[in-house]
Amino acid sequence: LHDSMNLNLVTPEGRFLDRETGSYVSIEDAARSKLINPDVHEIYAPNEKLTLKEALRRDIPIVLNEVQEPLTLKDAIDLNFYAEGKISTPIGTFTIEDAVENHILDTKYPTIGNPKTNELVTLDVALRTGLIVGDKYFGETEKSLELAASDGDFRTVTILSVFDIGLVRVKEEFKSLNWFVENGSFHKGSFKLGEDSFVMEELDEQNLLRLEVKDILKKKIGVKSSGKELDVYEAVSLGLLDPKIGLLIDKKGRRIGFEEALKKKLITREGLAVLKSILAITLTTQTKTIKKWVTELKGMDEMEVESRKFISEEVRVVEKSKKSSIKQGVVNILDAMAKKPMTDVPEKGWLLREAILKGVFDPKKGVFTASSKETSFKDCLESGVILADSGKVIDKRKSRELTFPRAIEKKVMDDFGRINGATMEDSINAGTIILDDASPDPIQVSPGVIFDPSSSLVILTESGESVRFAEALKQGKLDSSKVRINGMTIEEAVESGLISEDLTEFTSPEGDMSVNEAIKKGLIAVDGKPLTSSGRDYSALKTALTMAVAAPLAPLALGKMLMDAVKKEKPLPVDKTLTPKELALRGAYDPKTGKFSSGGRPAHFSEVCDKVFDPDTMVKDLSSGQYVPLSKAKDSLIDKDGNMVDKTTGRVVPFFQAVKMGWITSKKSAKTKPRFTIMEAIEEEILDPAKAVVSFDGETMDLGQAVLDAFWTHRK
Repeated sequence: LHDSMNLNLVTPEGRFLDRETGSYVSIEDAARSKLINPDVHEIYAPNEKLTLKEALRRDIPIVLNEVQEPLTLKDAIDLNFYAEGKISTPIGTFTIEDAVENHILDTKYPTIGNPKTNELVTLDVALRTGLIVGDKYFGETEKSLELAASDGDFRTVTILSVFDIGLVRVKEEFKSLNWFVENGSFHKGSFKLGEDSFVMEELDEQNLLRLEVKDILKKKIGVKSSGKELDVYEAVSLGLLDPKIGLLIDKKGRRIGFEEALKKKLITREGLAVLKSILAITLTTQTKTIKKWVTELKGMDEMEVESRKFISEEVRVVEKSKKSSIKQGVVNILDAMAKKPMTDVPEKGWLLREAILKGVFDPKKGVFTASSKETSFKDCLESGVILADSGKVIDKRKSRELTFPRAIEKKVMDDFGRINGATMEDSINAGTIILDDASPDPIQVSPGVIFDPSSSLVILTESGESVRFAEALKQGKLDSSKVRINGMTIEEAVESGLISEDLTEFTSPEGDMSVNEAIKKGLIAVDGKPLTSSGRDYSALKTALTMAVAAPLAPLALGKMLMDAVKKEKPLPVDKTLTPKELALRGAYDPKTGKFSSGGRPAHFSEVCDKVFDPDTMVKDLSSGQYVPLSKAKDSLIDKDGNMVDKTTGRVVPFFQAVKMGWITSKKSAKTKPRFTIMEAIEEEILDPAKAVVSFDGETMDLGQAVLDAFWTHRK
């Protein structure tokens, strides 16, 4: 909500602008439909800070000028909320640790400088690793937190529209395009400075522009005038784009939503993707104070020298303050920068899951973001940036699985990965899109040393030896400087308790897990370069992996070795994180055919399940809703291919989809949930008819009214 207010999407009356439709909705409706993230703690209540969702549930009034998202430590210091190791808030005074626990301070963004690694870390990492202790910052030297903030050791993070980022230097600071608009100093592409007006090119010649912002404003956005495609600056200058709220303006002067603009072909889909990206840019700002003790006349000369010197810097913010002190601010525009380098794409392309985890693909928008131009999901598939076989789409209408290209071809999925209007992210969470959980391909760490993330093995190609990750580090066979955990070295991670001393257990926000699992999830990374499929190292890798699976049973046939290895493994627990890769590594599943296997040949599910899965696994009887043991269900509720069949509808649900849906699960999770009719749910006060909404044929009403109007009938 706080970000939405910064982006001018919330009116003083508390109405939220849905840019997609161009209409205003209540904050409650915006939160319900996820136009606003309802899970951020930004609403103060008596004695606590709540998420928007919880505040709305409790009917706590939303006072807009009191909404405050979790602050960066630098924000708290700059706003004078911090003093003597404590943070002052409307609900009390907290130590920094307590402020983190109570969602006063942010731990999402890396904003604390770590001089040992020259990287930024999050506040919780800084606290955990001893970079910040009490009211002290232990960087290159020990200093107070206030001094560290003024020395540029801390950063602030803000989300702004490009139109609200400083563009033109006016005296000693940069003013945004919207500042000129609001002050009546921008007209048809000209900026008024004093008595004179200048177009952007003239300001550029005089070194008065922040170049990074100018380059963004010169991006083409698929809006045309007289047959010419316009850039952002031209669209605003010609009155075709409202820089205040980011909506397009039609020929009648109406501000229209993105959906209507696309229908009227006022903008292309590609152009709209660019426009959306520049309407929400994440800025990380560093401010450093340098005091100059000079005479007044010399002080002015020094100011001019500093101004000229900073012309070549990436971004320049210079403000004059008391005692001739100069604040030099450097703003790193993290998102949608004009010169944003293209991320190196693996030789075989990204797995979709991997691309999402690494932040190069946005599942909400359905676009590849790690390049100067956002690319649609369809284009990513066609160009090989995203692997076409790195997931499947469940077509519920016809009870079938489709590859991504096939789903797009059949119009089940659109070019941006949306299914029936739901974003790719929502479809993944709903189980309509199933991602291949295969770990990234092996990488070459150094000559003769290969690391395979899927097995956590370090392969020494000269000797053919394979060593487990932890042992390789202990024995010095894997360079510890190549291992990174949230920007920390392995030594720092051990010291902070993030990794156990024996290098086998890892503590993450998701909970405790093995180091091997953390590697698969990308929480622990090893630096290296992709391994090409040709060459001696790749051949050695295949040999070493085969031997690693087989050892110590080398004299036996490979099929028997694999099965013996599987027999020695612990039973596999079944939960929603179960992946085809885990079964394939045990020789129980062939991902190419989608069939279960045993001893290297196709096998019925009933043959495999007892050897692989935890005996306490439960299966839902779709007829009764009760869970029964897998040992009983394997012959009656699950077919030979591992699919479940809903006998009432005839719908066939593939094995991994059934797992995702919780139909096949652990005994602990197999708790029968009560089932109610709508009227029973209302009577039991589980369902609030005043808050449930029914929409049909353009008409919207609450559930209670729908029942009263006989629009909705109920049966026992």
